[in-house]
Amino acid sequence: MTRWLVVGAGAVGRAHAAALRHVDGAVLAGFVSLDPIVDPGVPVFADLAAALAALRPDAVVIATPHDTHRALGAVALAAGCPTLFEKPVGLGTGEARALAAMARERRVAAGAVLNQRACRHHAWIATLVREGRLRVSSVSFNGALARLGGWHADPRRAGGGLLRTIGIHYVDLLRWWLGEPLEAWALFAGEPAEDRLVAGLRFPGGAIAGLQLAATAPRSLGPVRAVIEADGARLELDGHVLVRADGVPEPPAPEEPLPGLTFGPGHLAVLREATAALAAGRPFPVTLDDVLPTLALVDRLSAAAGAAEPPPAPVP
Repeated sequence: MTRWLVVGAGAVGRAHAAALRHVDGAVLAGFVSLDPIVDPGVPVFADLAAALAALRPDAVVIATPHDTHRALGAVALAAGCPTLFEKPVGLGTGEARALAAMARERRVAAGAVLNQRACRHHAWIATLVREGRLRVSSVSFNGALARLGGWHADPRRAGGGLLRTIGIHYVDLLRWWLGEPLEAWALFAGEPAEDRLVAGLRFPGGAIAGLQLAATAPRSLGPVRAVIEADGARLELDGHVLVRADGVPEPPAPEEPLPGLTFGPGHLAVLREATAALAAGRPFPVTLDDVLPTLALVDRLSAAAGAAEPPPAPVP
C-alpha cells in the first residue's frame, strides 16, 4: 500500500485527497496544513519535516502556492521521499531546474502533476499523432474562466498570471502532441498579473496553434474548448471530453465521473499512474526533467509578451 502525504489543504490539495480514495493500492496518510481539521480521521501537521519524520510516507504531493514549492520540495527530496509537484513546479524554470537536479543527485523520484496529459482523450490524441494516424494542421484552445483570486492573482506568489496558472496545461498539450514549436508569440493584458492572453505557435510540419484565454468572468463560463483540424479529420473537445470526432478511429469512452473530483478525472489518473509507477520501481510518468521544456516554452511566451521570469528564490 502506497501511503501518500498531501502538502496543502486548499482546493487542489483536497482534490488530490479525494482522488486518492479511488486509487487502488494507495491511501491518504496525512496532510500538511495550517488548518488543524482538514479531514476527520486523517492526521494533520503544520510542518513538512515533522510529518515526514512521524508518518514516513511513501510519497508526497505538493499542492501549495507556487512560491513555496522549491523550499518544500527541497525538504521532501532531502528526506528521500518521492515527490509530485503541482504545476508549474515553483516560480519559474530556474526553480524547477534546481529541484530536478536535486532529485537526480539524490536518486529520488520527482514528477509534475500535468493532469491534462492524463485525461483519456488527450492521451488518445497523442497516440494518434505519434502513430501517424492524425496529421494535425491546426489546434485552437479558447476559454472564458473565473477571475484569478487570492495568491493566484499575485505574480510574486504565482510566478506570473493566467499563463503559468492555467495556460501551462494547454502549452504542455501542444508540445506533447506536436513537438517543439518553431515560432511562438503572445500578448498579455491585465495588472498586476495577466488575466487575458492570446498566443500563437507554429510547429514542424506546418501545424499552427492558437491559445485564447480570459480569466475575467465572475465564474467560469465552461471548460476550455479545443478544435483540432487535421487531414480529413476534425475533433472538438469540451475540457477533457471529446464531443466530436469526424474522420478518426473509434475514440475511447470518456472517463466516468466520480463524486468529489472537483477538477475532473485528471488528478485521479495522475495519482493512479504515479502509484503504479512507485509500486513497479519506475519513474513518475511525467518527471521534472520532462516538464522543463514546457516551462521553457512558457518562459519564451512570457518574454514575447514582455514579461520576465522571476529570479529563483534561495533554498532555506
